[in-house]
Parts: sequence; C-alpha cells; structure tokens
Amino acid sequence: MQTKYPDMLANAFASVKAWRTATFMLGGVCAFLAASLAYQSLQAPAYLVPYEFASTDKPIKVQPGGDHVNPDYLATVALGDLSLITTFHPDNVRVQFSRFLNRATPALFAEQEMRLTAEAKEYAEQKVSQTFYGNMTQVSKKGDRVEIKGWLVRNAGNKEILRREVTYTMAYKESRGMLFVDGVCLKQ
Repeated sequence: MQTKYPDMLANAFASVKAWRTATFMLGGVCAFLAASLAYQSLQAPAYLVPYEFASTDKPIKVQPGGDHVNPDYLATVALGDLSLITTFHPDNVRVQFSRFLNRATPALFAEQEMRLTAEAKEYAEQKVSQTFYGNMTQVSKKGDRVEIKGWLVRNAGNKEILRREVTYTMAYKESRGMLFVDGVCLKQ
C-alpha cells in the first residue's frame, strides 16, 4: 500500500507536535516542583539541638506549645550552653566562645562580645585549657534560670593552675519559640 507524500508529512509534523507538547508539559511540572521545593526549604523551621541534649542517656519529654519549658530540657540545654564557655583548649577557645555568643540574646551579646573575644585571645596565647564538671543542676520555679554546680579545672600547659567548686547561674529568655541565653553569673 502506498501512502501519499502529504499524508506522511502531516503525520511527521503531528508526531513532532506531540513530543514538543509533552516536553513543555514535563518541563513545566519540573519547574513547578523545583519552585515548590525552594519555597518549602525557605519556610521550614530549623531546630538546633545542643550536643549535650542530643547525647544524653535518659529520655527527656518536651511539650511543644506549652507555657513553660520542661525543667529537664532546660537543665540539659543550660549544661550545653555553659560548656561552650567553661570547657575549651587553646585550639578551640575562639570557636567555643563564638558559639556561646550565637546562643546569646542581643543584649548579652553586646555586653559580652568584647570581653569574651579578649579572653579567648588571651587563653589561646597562654595555652590555657579548662574543663567544667557539672554535677548538680537546679531549675528555678519560673523556669527561666538554671543553677549549675560543679568543679572547674584550669591548666596552663601541663600545669594545673585552678581547681575549685563553683556555681553558675544561667538565665534564659524565649524568643520566637527558641531559648536564648540572657545572662551568666558565676557565684564564688
């Protein structure tokens, strides 16, 4: 059976139109999915969990949307935040102090930035390392302060220069559903 030339030409153009239409539709779907993914990634909240909280051995119950913060959670977060400025060695003291400042409220950041930056530089130059061994935490009734007792040990090189029992009080303020450090006080 012979097909006329114009019919073959019309069929070829129809086939090309079908593929072109399918390509444009598939491209449109891909563009829509890419835009949706970009929108969702910008709108999704990111929750930062301190290392001390993530590595704890016991389960901690957290109630989202409550009026108060779970005391166990607050105590664990406070231990993690406090370790940023009390446990360091010369190679990481600047990073530790910077991480602590990232967890601070704007007021505390403005108050402590210069002092912590100078201390970090001094500790790095003098090869000072320090460790805090927390052994007791107590959360205030209001749930905005945590008192942490423990031993602070400081070394300069291989020589121990300080070992004493100390108590820190960490104050917290909630902003946009996250806790930020609002104050740190060392009790002698």
